[in-house]
Amino acid sequence: FRIANASHSTVAGTKTLVVIYVRGGWDGINTVVPHGYSTATVDRYYDPGFRPNINIPTPTSGLPEAALDLAGIGPADPAAAGLGLHPNLGAMHQMYQNSNLAVMPAVHYPFASRSHFTGQQYTESAMRDLEFDGWLQRYLADSSTGPVPPGVVRAAGISSSLPHSLRGDNEIVSAFNDLRNFELGISSSANETEVLAGLNAVYSQSADPSRLYSSLFHDFGRVTLNDLDVVRDLNQNHSNCDTSHQAGDLDPDCYETASAVSDYTGSGFGRQMKQTAILIKAQVGLEVACLSRGGVDNHSNQGTLNGRHGNSIADISDNLKAFYDDLAADGFMDDTLVLVLSEFGRTSFENGSFGTDHAHATCYFVAGTGSTINPGVYLCLLYTSDAADEHRDV
Repeated sequence: FRIANASHSTVAGTKTLVVIYVRGGWDGINTVVPHGYSTATVDRYYDPGFRPNINIPTPTSGLPEAALDLAGIGPADPAAAGLGLHPNLGAMHQMYQNSNLAVMPAVHYPFASRSHFTGQQYTESAMRDLEFDGWLQRYLADSSTGPVPPGVVRAAGISSSLPHSLRGDNEIVSAFNDLRNFELGISSSANETEVLAGLNAVYSQSADPSRLYSSLFHDFGRVTLNDLDVVRDLNQNHSNCDTSHQAGDLDPDCYETASAVSDYTGSGFGRQMKQTAILIKAQVGLEVACLSRGGVDNHSNQGTLNGRHGNSIADISDNLKAFYDDLAADGFMDDTLVLVLSEFGRTSFENGSFGTDHAHATCYFVAGTGSTINPGVYLCLLYTSDAADEHRDV
């Protein structure tokens, strides 16, 4: 994958990595469906007893709930033979056809854990020792050229809490659950101005190195005040929204009525994707954005087309395509790369509750343009447990 980050001192033309973490361990086998695979060590997908109640029909079945074949379309890739996407991933299937998507059906790491918390910490720290610092935090620290200039937001967690991948002491990062509500919560604008002036006066001073945690506390305050300024600029015209949507109008409330080519859903994840696009288009120097989407830990009643798994991944697919179209329409997608991942996959066999349990390898996706990705299917080695274990993992 080809994306080189520019220095954050040059805001225009900044390269941005968007990481979508599907929390809960999604079912990789029903997301990227192995409808045509059969080997000595992997049970055939349609064999009786494998997934009799939750399998996705083969593309040749002609059924509306059939898998969307990856072979013979998009990039000329022999690895795509026998693989298809869940029928609710129609938007991502179109991206694949247009050579804007890379599919990795089975990704994992050694010495795996089936614990959500440990699995997420492994993948977000990218260290076997479960480091506190996240892998994106280390990137920000290693690529830093000094204090972040005013008006610049290098990284953000677009969620209710800061993801582990962005946590650490070297580069302070804010979490925005909703750009419309990132404020001090002071109803009087005069009082808010007075409070901000006082806070800026305090944090414009140097930290006292003789006081414990003084520098860290000072850095948190400085970054928070900077991010408040950036978001306030985006929010400043929300009372004057109309349906005319002027070019460059990135106010989060006005953006709801934008006549863009894309169509985000009304879900919380759709809002996260939309507001990530706002920050990228605002050219505030955003290099990394991390989003989260749950709802995939389906131990029971997982379903197929309209079940919990299918509904969750449809939300991801539809909003990823909307995000792509939104940025591409204004020329920003060539500088943006999107990674979609989860902490682990699900058991190959369905359980007695018509669901799947925690397992190992799962599918990842990368979305971009010809400037940022090599599209196609990338097969990894299959990680299998003992052959005697009926819940062996693919």
